[in-house]
Amino acid sequence: MGRKKVERLMKAAGLRGISKRSHATTTVRDKRQRLSADLVDRKFYADEPNVQWVAGITYGPIWADFFYHAIVLNSVSRPIVSWEIA
Repeated sequence: MGRKKVERLMKAAGLRGISKRSHATTTVRDKRQRLSADLVDRKFYADEPNVQWVAGITYGPIWADFFYHAIVLNSVSRPIVSWEIA
């Protein structure tokens, strides 16, 4: 369904979308602290399994707070080694 059709159907039903909230700062970097070294030199692949794992963290808004999602991948075959949501 297209966006305009959804807007039209919502308007006909008397529904309104929830407005976006203002920008929230989730992390404040300590300017005195040195950045971590790039141990993989931006090369997210390896020749053998279990030699290099890569990780990522993302977050998103929910009701009155945020959820955080962390994931660890094997950089050869890309299976998820571990993940956590909090």
